[in-house]
Amino acid sequence: MNSITIGPFALSTPLFIVMLTLLCAVALAWLLEKKYTIKIESRLWLTAIAGLFVARVVFVAQYWEQYQTNLLGTLDIRDGGFSVAAGLIAAAAMALYLGYKSVGLQRTAFVLSVMTAVVVGGSTFLWLGVYKKDAQPLPLQTQLQNPWADSAAEQTVTLENFSGQPMVINLWASWCPPCRREMPVFEAAQREFPQLTFIYANQQERAETVEGFLSGQQLNLQHVLLDQEGDLARFARSRGLPTTLFVNSDGSVQAIRMGEVSRATLAQYIEQLR
Repeated sequence: MNSITIGPFALSTPLFIVMLTLLCAVALAWLLEKKYTIKIESRLWLTAIAGLFVARVVFVAQYWEQYQTNLLGTLDIRDGGFSVAAGLIAAAAMALYLGYKSVGLQRTAFVLSVMTAVVVGGSTFLWLGVYKKDAQPLPLQTQLQNPWADSAAEQTVTLENFSGQPMVINLWASWCPPCRREMPVFEAAQREFPQLTFIYANQQERAETVEGFLSGQQLNLQHVLLDQEGDLARFARSRGLPTTLFVNSDGSVQAIRMGEVSRATLAQYIEQLR
């Protein structure tokens, strides 16, 4: 599962897990503070901040080349660029340190709050199947429209037309702000990774709307197609845009990401393709 829908909001699964974990742990810490007149909530926030900070710093260091031309991008965490392993290690180290510095009932309550975070985060991770790495096949017979083709016969294409090499399929819409922001990133990636096929499957908009957006933004994108029935979004089980599918040369889906990408996070996913 790549996204969670809560009312009108769609959250990526990793973001949902982090938010739920923090919510449960902080709620328990707040209740224990009120009942026993102790201070542990601030320690819990320090643990979370340490983990997130180190996770971001390590990720930026790993992909420094992509951030060099946009230093402010290192602060823009909307791209989801975090080193999970580094973040977990940092959070665990901070929790151990703060637990050691605590005494008596304060230590017990802090450890209980941290264990609540571990149990909630771990069980949600397993329940949502984030750990599953079995690559699912891309529905190559999915029909997409190309109203700008030279002949009527070429106006309907299938993904099978592009099979045989790795693909990056971006699901987008012109009304979607993060979709608009990440388009220049994809345009640059086309030049940087010529061995890949980039497909931009617009979700249920009219051809005139798409053409007006592309010309207005002066974008030169490889394969802009119309997914008028939203078939690819249903396949990806994603309720939010943008969503990007990373497909191996054998047609298996390596990864599906919901949310805006930066040069760094796009490079991270492309590295996994084979």
